[in-house]
Amino acid sequence: MNLFALFAFVVGVTVTTGQTTPIPNPCDGLRDNDGVGYMPDETDCARFYQCERHGTTVSSHHLTCRSGLYWNQAILVCDWPANVQCTAESVVPNPCDGLRDNDGVGYMPDETDCARFYQCERHGTTVSSHHLTCPPGLYWNQGVLVCDWPANVQCTAGSVVSVCKPDLYLPFNGTLQDYSGDNVAVEKVGVSSLVIFGSFSSRIQLRIPSFSNMDFGNVLVISFLFKQLRATSNDQAIVTNAVCMEGGSIYITTNMSTVSFRVINDGGVSHELSVSYPNTAALKSVKLTVNNNLMKAEVNSASDQRTFSGNISRSQCGIHVGLGNGYDSFDGQLKALKVSTCIPTTFALEQKVEDNPTPF
Repeated sequence: MNLFALFAFVVGVTVTTGQTTPIPNPCDGLRDNDGVGYMPDETDCARFYQCERHGTTVSSHHLTCRSGLYWNQAILVCDWPANVQCTAESVVPNPCDGLRDNDGVGYMPDETDCARFYQCERHGTTVSSHHLTCPPGLYWNQGVLVCDWPANVQCTAGSVVSVCKPDLYLPFNGTLQDYSGDNVAVEKVGVSSLVIFGSFSSRIQLRIPSFSNMDFGNVLVISFLFKQLRATSNDQAIVTNAVCMEGGSIYITTNMSTVSFRVINDGGVSHELSVSYPNTAALKSVKLTVNNNLMKAEVNSASDQRTFSGNISRSQCGIHVGLGNGYDSFDGQLKALKVSTCIPTTFALEQKVEDNPTPF
């Protein structure tokens, strides 16, 4: 389940009789040090705060669950209302409130009608929605954001179950925009700008905070193309969620001839695979798949697999690209990075990027 919506940084002051009084930070009650945590919005069952504390500095991001879900502070996920004890007075949600987009256009399915959907427009904190209908005989496909043949859309009991689409898709096509359709926030680490997008070094890494403390369950797919440009004495981190005090649960690293994969389950058991590749100038295709009881690692045409037990452990860290505790920084090139919490379908989101290079 995808937990995150549009980020809205929360700061402010009120002015009374010439004096400035700070508005309390909703994250001040967070019992956490140098990490990521969560606090409920006591006025709205469907909203919560993602909190980040670094020493004495605390920042908060006001987030909204997907339409129809409430925030469950007990297990730190958006959940069905029946599973949440919430008495906060909440407004009827806008169907576009779950859109993770900043100053742009996105789309949400109509969960009561397979043939209808919402076109959402967000400008700052203002969200407008337009209720649209597909041409006769077609259903809305949230996976690829088009009206599609019913055979390509799983629809039951008047609601749409979308085909799988990435939770994050970074094509590195001259921009750091996410092309998953949700416009996920991507932060640059250690640099103010990237001269060549897709090129990484010890000074260039990326951070995707929306994956902090994410409940992956037992399904995860990470894929990308890469080329390592310079070997170091240690393995280099390509994709991890291990850049904070609590450690991580997902590691994809390389040492110039092998890609190593490590996923830790909720019982603390480490599951590891390694796949060798020829040291050529061409980009290598890499894919990690965790699906129920199976973990599979692929590099080009070579692969290895093993059993996987339990669920993937949560990490307070978001996903980092090019950085991981205990590893050297990645020095090389990346293309077409995707992270999915479902098993992708045969639909190619890359084609939509090529046809329309503007993120949704």
